[in-house]
Amino acid sequence: MIKYIQPVPVSSTEGIVSDMYKQIRRDFGFVADIFIMHSFSPALLAGLWAALRETELVGSVPRVMKEAVAASVAKANQCSFCVDVHTTMIAAAGDKEAAKKIFEGQVDGISDEKLNPL
Repeated sequence: MIKYIQPVPVSSTEGIVSDMYKQIRRDFGFVADIFIMHSFSPALLAGLWAALRETELVGSVPRVMKEAVAASVAKANQCSFCVDVHTTMIAAAGDKEAAKKIFEGQVDGISDEKLNPL
């Protein structure tokens, strides 16, 4: 983890952090490190979870398309952690080619006609 942050382990939570971890587990499937890393500040964790949940899990746009946008933004922002996470999710959703192309910065080579413009 980060050197100067003391995250709250999943097994040691209470109050709002515990409530958010339960919702994250229910909606996301597991409490990923990105959430644990922000748990030292319940308000920060709530903001992160709300932003991620609303953009990635809610709505009718396919998950792979949402992840492709997130991965492309992460690539533009040069956040290697976020690029890894989002391209892994694209691959897990079944589009390994797009994940590889975004990871390598070769987005023009994505063959999916709906995904390429994103």
